[in-house]
Amino acid sequence: MSRRSTSLFLVGVFALAACSSSSTAEPSSGGGGAGGAGTGGVSTGGSAGVSTGGGGSGGGSGGSNLVDRCDATCNTLVAVGCSNGLTKAGCMVTCKALTSSPKCDPTGKAYFDCADGKKATCNGAGDPVIVDCAIANLNALNCAVGENPNPAIVGPCVSYCDAVTAKSCANNLPKAECNTNCQWAGATGIGCDDEWKNFVTCANGKPITCVVGYALSIGCGAEFKVYTNCINAASAG
Repeated sequence: MSRRSTSLFLVGVFALAACSSSSTAEPSSGGGGAGGAGTGGVSTGGSAGVSTGGGGSGGGSGGSNLVDRCDATCNTLVAVGCSNGLTKAGCMVTCKALTSSPKCDPTGKAYFDCADGKKATCNGAGDPVIVDCAIANLNALNCAVGENPNPAIVGPCVSYCDAVTAKSCANNLPKAECNTNCQWAGATGIGCDDEWKNFVTCANGKPITCVVGYALSIGCGAEFKVYTNCINAASAG
């Protein structure tokens, strides 16, 4: 299963396509990857790139030894200035959630090692991505989501990713990755899980269309804006 690129964390956990948060197309969780899970955007289904978040974890137990590596990775992801990228503070919040569980240190370290020294670019969904690290990023997110799941977001994410997969847009990632990215964006440790759930719930009741190869929900821009505002306003502590 090849990947074109990856960012790190979510926010974007839907293919946060490069669109405004008004009332037209919204980020799609099935579109572009996770944009940066923890540090970047929320592309959850699309083409490779976990930007910040999917929804499953957050508060691990005991804390990880990797949090000190978030700063450099977030600097890389923020510096590229993608349309759906997070602020540095938002990136740090999601990255610290990603590194919250010591059990996930091996997968987290593999991602940071891969990203170290590499440049980020903007994918077609407007999320920051780090080339060649998509699989390492996904593995880190899978572990974080598994260690600290947010049960409230599982059902909505499954429904959304089923719909996204059925649309068969050219740049969508497989359903399993869409689910991981979506759950990461709703991670309780990120602190914006209610806002993410509201967005996904809205998206589940709206039509989905393919835009530049990414599956996008139509009509939930306001809900997504509330979510991104929450992430960007969060303090990294």
